[in-house]
Parts: sequence; C-alpha cells; structure tokens
Amino acid sequence: MDQDYNEKIKSLKEHVRISQQQAVLSVNTRMLFLYWEIGHFNNLQKEKLGWGASVIKQISKDLSLEFPEIKGFSSRNLNYMAQFAEKQSNTKVQPVAALLDKSQNSEPKPGEIVITQPVAAQIQNSIHWTDFTASPISKVTWSHHMVLLDKTRSKKEYSYYLLRTISEAWSKRILGIKIEQQLFESQGSLPNNFDDTLATVQSELAKQTLKDNYVFDFLSLKEEALEREVEASLLKQITKFLLEMGKGFAFLGQQYQMEVGGQDYYLDLLFFHTQLNCYFIIELKIDDFKPEYAGKLHFYLNAADDLLKQKNNQPTIGLLLCKSANKVIAEYSLKSNGKPIGVATYQLLPKEENLTAFLRKLESSKI
Repeated sequence: MDQDYNEKIKSLKEHVRISQQQAVLSVNTRMLFLYWEIGHFNNLQKEKLGWGASVIKQISKDLSLEFPEIKGFSSRNLNYMAQFAEKQSNTKVQPVAALLDKSQNSEPKPGEIVITQPVAAQIQNSIHWTDFTASPISKVTWSHHMVLLDKTRSKKEYSYYLLRTISEAWSKRILGIKIEQQLFESQGSLPNNFDDTLATVQSELAKQTLKDNYVFDFLSLKEEALEREVEASLLKQITKFLLEMGKGFAFLGQQYQMEVGGQDYYLDLLFFHTQLNCYFIIELKIDDFKPEYAGKLHFYLNAADDLLKQKNNQPTIGLLLCKSANKVIAEYSLKSNGKPIGVATYQLLPKEENLTAFLRKLESSKI
C-alpha cells in the first residue's frame, strides 16, 4: 500500500464519519419536526375541545394503533410534545397542517399556485420546514429538550440553556448540572465595573461570560483548604475547571511571573479568552472579599496591559474568586477603579456529598 492510497483511504474514512453524523442530525431534525407538529396539533385540539378534555390520550391511542412499531406515542411523551410546541410558540415556524389543508382545496383562489407535489415533498420544500431547520430548536436532541422542559420555568430560560447547549456542545448530563447550578440566574449578576471600564459590546459579553458563583464539585478538598491547595487541585482537573468557567477560556499559566520595577510578581491564574479577545487574570482567595484585593488586582491589570496585551487585544479583565463576598463592599471597591474587575464566589463540594444533595442544601439555606 503506497502513501497515496493511505492518504485517500484516510480521507474516505473521514468522509464516512461526516456522512454518518449528517445522517444522525437529519434523522433528529425530522423527528423533532414531527414532534413539534404533533404537539401543535395537541394544543389546537385542547383549545377547541377544552383543556379538560382527554385529547392527548385519544391522540396517543389513535397513533399507537396506526403505528404499533413506534414507541414514542405514549401519553407521557405526547405531553412533552405539547409543552415543546408551546415553548416554541413565538417562533416563525407554522404547522404543516395548514400546508396539507391548502393542498386539498379543489377550488384555488385567484392567483394561487396549486401544489401538486406529494405530501412528503411539500413538507420538505415548505417554508415551515426551512424555518424549523434554521431554528436553534432543531440543533439538539429530543432528550435535551425533555431536560429543558422538565427543569426550566420560562421561555427565556429555556432559550438561554438551549443556545448554551448548542454553542458549548453540552451533553444531556452537563445540561442538567448547569440548570441545577442555576447558571441562568447567576449569569452576569456578579459585582463588576465593566460598564465603566469596557466598551458596551465588550462589557455585555464579559457579564454574560462570568457567573457570580462557581461550584467546583470535582475537587476532593476540605472546606478549609489553602489557596495553593485549591489552585493546584484546579490545575490537576484543568479540563473540568475550564468547563465550569465556560467556553472561550484558554489556560496560559499558574503563578505566572511578571517583572515590574525590577521586582517579580506572580499571577495566580492567567488565561486568554478567545471570544473577548483579551487576557484574563484570576486571583483566588480563601476568605471573604476585602477592598485591598481589588487594589492589588488593579496593579496586576495595569502591568498585564503593558507587558502582555497586544495592539489588537482588548483590555485585560480581572476576576477575584473569593470564598464569600459582600456585594455592597465589592461594588464600592470597584467603583472608579479604572480597570475591568469582577468579583465572584466559589464553593468546594464536600467529598462525601453529591452535587444534587449539595445544591438542595444550598437552596434550603436561602429560605
């Protein structure tokens, strides 16, 4: 076997993999479109007959009798389909039923084009199908949608997690964890001075990127762990740490050395954020936030902008990760600081507890 053959067979194998992936995506999209249409029909019948009618049970019975080999028409699944269609009621997608009704009209209106294609071809070529395949709702699996339907409370929250799932390629399990960690509620709510120190677009993106609380459930550390212990453990689990931080963070170094005025200074953690196009300094603290922490980080940011930042980079951003933080004190400390800084908290999940139990305990403590 010569080199040319090896290269071609390698390319062919990759082509097969891509085709398999495309086939899976195509099947998923068609199934979601069907589920959306069934859900829409469910909701129309409920409105017509009254929400107390046993519409879903009847539809489930009729479909299951017609297609006994398909297991997805249970009443439980049809309830999910109805919720799915309701969540997407503000999209541009219109039901296929309207298209089918139109094709059955024997007397077309003046100027109306009569559709003579088979029903399947009509659906495939319809604007309804085109809108659906272009919508984010078609880009994740039905299992993802079921998690979203079970765990989110509003269309805005549903849409937020849907878009994050697509952009960060979350598995169903990771999606569930992110919802339990209340990522939607905590996103962008951390004390910061980004509006005063960054351009509008950069400020909004920075606030969307950062959370006000991070849960390091993958660390086997005691609550009283030292800063260096936390830092070292995070680096041992750098992949999981980056996953918790979110998409776009590229790790550059621990205790990163910078020389200023003939003296050496060390940054706890240095990152570069690809979407923000800037360096990111994270300082870890094992105690409550103190105003002097912001002052020291301000010094680091000044030095980083002079020594690291390139002309095409945006200003360096700092994040103080503290065990706890009084938001009023943090906001006063950042006011007129002059450098973009955010203050977030972190929690170490005790070794003997699982994530769900830990979050339940946190929730009960807020009551």
